[in-house]
Amino acid sequence: MELELFTALVLPLLFSIAAGIYGFRRFPERRPTLLLNLICFQFVGAFALRAEPSIQLLSVMALHVLCVGILLAKHVQTPELVPVHVKR
Repeated sequence: MELELFTALVLPLLFSIAAGIYGFRRFPERRPTLLLNLICFQFVGAFALRAEPSIQLLSVMALHVLCVGILLAKHVQTPELVPVHVKR
């Protein structure tokens, strides 16, 4: 019974990691929305972990937290590009 939520969430969490890294690198203007969606996935996983604790789900959640944390830190350290007005 405890592996039910793990099998239901392992592929969406791994897909969100892969899609998050791809979207973070490919679309810098969409980073805030992307990071918000990744954090929402984190909340779903935390709810599932609270409902049925298992070491397998905890390990996937730890991997997800690590990836989201790295992406958040990189986003905070990246300066926003300011539009430059060029005289012609």
